[in-house]
Amino acid sequence: MPVYTEEIEEHIAIAPNGNVTVDTFTITFKDGVPIGKSPPHAVSLNPGAATDTQSDNIKAITAAVWTPEVIAKSKEVEAANIAKEGG
Repeated sequence: MPVYTEEIEEHIAIAPNGNVTVDTFTITFKDGVPIGKSPPHAVSLNPGAATDTQSDNIKAITAAVWTPEVIAKSKEVEAANIAKEGG
């Protein structure tokens, strides 16, 4: 009766500004049958963020969505927000 876990990407959302949000769950299986599911763990990735710890699926999505223009606009908005906050 082997018990094992798998991390599943159940929900991936792409915002108009290029942010990618990934909800992952850890599913526990016993003999191939799911017996438990963790609460979601959400990760939000801004355009240009490091994706080296993400799945190949997320890497492919961000490579397609994060054009140089999207990354530049994201950095521009981030800099404007920092300036507005006095930072």
